[in-house]
Amino acid sequence: MLIREYNNETDYKGLRRCVIAIQDYERSIDPRMPQGKDIVDAYVPDLFRRCEVHKGKILVADIDGSVVGYVLILCKVISEDIDDGGLEFACIGDLAVLKEFQKKGYGKKLLSAAEDEAKASDVKWLRINVLSSNHIANKLYLSEGFRPYSTSLEKTLN
Repeated sequence: MLIREYNNETDYKGLRRCVIAIQDYERSIDPRMPQGKDIVDAYVPDLFRRCEVHKGKILVADIDGSVVGYVLILCKVISEDIDDGGLEFACIGDLAVLKEFQKKGYGKKLLSAAEDEAKASDVKWLRINVLSSNHIANKLYLSEGFRPYSTSLEKTLN
């Protein structure tokens, strides 16, 4: 398994498959989310746009030329929150590994590669967002040194 930069000529279909998979998994946690097939055509171009805006990269997990996972690392994010004072940080926008390749360490390798990119961009902080109910991802991120920073709470109104 190789972690490498995304190549649009060879990796587009694999990236789409991963986007659909992560969206459908998150939808299993929160059924309000749209199905992956319904958003993939808008989502993938948005990944590229976010890379341009925030000096980001898409890294893929490649097994024998097939994309089995990806990570979106945004290396220069400037907080738009007034109370952050223009804080600059890196942010992992997505991390996905296809189900049949999970629990083999690929997520950790993608996360490590993203962290290396963030360090190379000379930022001091790396952030990642995760659904509170996504216990698998939370466990991985905590084991890799991430600590809770902010929590959003939600209440269903009748």
